[in-house]
Formats: sequence, structure tokens, C-alpha cells
Amino acid sequence: MHIARTQSYLKNKFMKKILVLTVGFPFPTYRGDKLRIVKICEELSKEYALDLLCLCMNKKELNYNQPYLLFKTVNKVYLPKYKSLFQAFLSLFSKKPIHHSYYFSKVFLRKLTEKKDDYDMILAHLPRAGQYLLDIRHNCTFLEMTDTFSVSYENFSKKESFLPLKFLKFIYKLEAKREKTFESLIIPKVNICSFISQETLKYLPQELKNSSNIKIYPNGVDLQKFPYIGSTDGQTIVYIGNMNSTQNILACKYFLDKIFPEILKEIPRLKFKIIGVTPSHVFRLFEKYKNVELTGKVQEIFPHVKDAFCAVCPTFFGNSMQNKILEYMALGIPVVTNYSGILGINVQGGLEILIAESPMEWQFHITELYNNEALRDELSKNAREYVEKHASWNQALRDLNNDVNKILNLYFD
Repeated sequence: MHIARTQSYLKNKFMKKILVLTVGFPFPTYRGDKLRIVKICEELSKEYALDLLCLCMNKKELNYNQPYLLFKTVNKVYLPKYKSLFQAFLSLFSKKPIHHSYYFSKVFLRKLTEKKDDYDMILAHLPRAGQYLLDIRHNCTFLEMTDTFSVSYENFSKKESFLPLKFLKFIYKLEAKREKTFESLIIPKVNICSFISQETLKYLPQELKNSSNIKIYPNGVDLQKFPYIGSTDGQTIVYIGNMNSTQNILACKYFLDKIFPEILKEIPRLKFKIIGVTPSHVFRLFEKYKNVELTGKVQEIFPHVKDAFCAVCPTFFGNSMQNKILEYMALGIPVVTNYSGILGINVQGGLEILIAESPMEWQFHITELYNNEALRDELSKNAREYVEKHASWNQALRDLNNDVNKILNLYFD
């Protein structure tokens, strides 16, 4: 036992160190962005020692603790909301992305500057943390970009009719232009810039999308957390999503406005269940609809989907992989989505999943699933088989440590 402790000590002592930068404490992992960075860090922790420098946007985050020892040390910096809002307002008159200004802290930057030389690599999660990499000098930097945010903002600006406030079209259009400038600056600067799928690179300038430092690490799914339940003959259509997200709100609103009323005319006993964190104003919005249930935040997804014969995922702004689709597939719940929903997931419509674009196609596929047990069983088994073969987190991140190791060896060996 003494030898084992000595070996463990020596391993930790000589492990290369990575400082992870996040905006928002990454636990609990109730959002897709939090889950992704935690899974990336879990994979890196197999070979590297990780510390966290975290910008907290509310006092509740200051009191959260990591549920297990992923990070050796955690340092938190609090940024009051009034300061964020003031900085965001001032940035309207600058060239800096508004959301970068919202998440900028001089204290955070100072702590990063003080600590950076103690680490072999600095890993920033999303552009809001990646902005700090422009202000420091370090041999090894890694930006987990996930998406091309400039494209997301541009897509939102074109869909102003769905937005609750029309003036947001102007803000999103401005943000898309500024974010594109930021991407052109940050991508060549970092040693690794990772995205979720090849589709996210489509709108980058040619010289950027062909950069050797760009890596693709797809999303995965935790097969133990999402055990196979198979198809059921229940009465429920489910949607899993954090309802603080504008995309998720728009998806559910579209389904309830354009699709669900027509299905209820044929099958009036069906229920649409929204599973996930739901702020009060969103709860008030959706409780007005007929046959809708909102669970709010849940500890486990599994108990709330046992009566689901179908899951849906309408997606308007597809340039990244949808976690919820992989989760549906792992559970074995037959999925109906549109083509935007399966970007980055190499599935076949009609084999592992059903594809619908028009409201009429959505109605047809959902009604068909309700009435056809054999189709539900086939889709369910094929979907689970797909994620077991292609979409576990180990498979999704299998190249991550090798890529990081190559960069570190280049500078330190």
C-alpha cells in the first residue's frame, strides 16, 4: 500500500498541469454546455492535473461545490450583475462583442495573469472565457469553442418574428458581425480550437476552417445515466431541455402552435411533457396550452420518460449537435426531428430516427408512431445500437488527450 501511495504521489507530482477557465460554475451539469466541458475535463484528468478558475455570475454559484474531485483547486471570482449590464451597455458603442463585455472581469484577468505561468496549458471554455486568451501570453492555449457563435447570432437575427422583442434583431445582427471578427482573431492564436461537428465550420473563412489547430470533438451520451427503456405504448410526447434557452423555448412554442393542436384533433388524450429547468415566465407561457405538463428541474430524466412513445426536437438554428437527440436515442425513445436537428449525427432517417420539415410531416410521423408498435420497436433498437457503437463520451473524445499531448510535447520535451 505504501508503494501504491508513493506511485500515486509521484504521478500527481510530475503530471502536466492545465488551468481551465469557465464563465459559470460547471456544476451541476443541467445544461449541455456545462455537461460538455465537464466531460472534456474528465477525459483530460486521466493524464493531466486540472485546476479551475471560474467567473461566477451569481452568489449561488459561489456556494456550489464540485461533487467529486475533478479539479485539484477551484478559484472563483464574482461578477455582480449590475456591473455586467453596465459593461454590456457601454459595449454598444465599441467594437467588442456585447456578451464578451457582459462576462468581462478585471479581477478574473488579474488572477489569470498571476497564475498562467504555473501551468503547462490554459483551456478556455466558450468565447466568453476565450476572450481572456487575447489578453495574455502563453505557449499552450486551448479554446473549446463548441459552435461558430457568429453563425448562431446571424441565424437568430434572421428569425426576428420568433423573438419576444423585435429590437433583438438589431442586437443579434451586431453581435454576429463582432463575433466573426473575434473568431478571426482567436482561432489562429490558440494551439487547439475545438468544435462540436464539421458543420460548425461551414461559414468560417476558408483559411480558418482549414487550420491545422482546429479539432472536432463530437458530443457523446452517458449510457449509464440514460439506460435503455425501449418504446412504450404510453400517451406522452416528451421534450428534454433547459427552458432558459431561447432555442428550446422557440422549439416548444413552434410544436405547440403549429403541430400539437392538429394531432390532438385525432388523438385528444395525448400529453406533451417538457422536462427541464423552467423559469416562471416560461412556465406561465406554456401552462396556457392544452395537455401540456412542465416538470421543472428534475434529478433524473429516466422516471419522467417511462410513459413516452415519442420524443421531439424541432430545431431552427442548426449548426451544432443536439445533446437531447443522443439522450432520446440512448433511452430508446423514438425521435422525430428536422434536418437541422441531426447535424453532426450520422443517422439515417427512417432507420434510427424520423425526419420532418413541414407541420404536416410532423403530424404524420407522430401519429404513425403512436399507432405502429413495430415501427416504434425498430427505431428504438436501432437508435440505442447507434449510440452504443458511435456516441459514447469515450468515443467522442478519444483523440482529445493525444492532441493535447502533441502540443505539450512540442513545447516541453
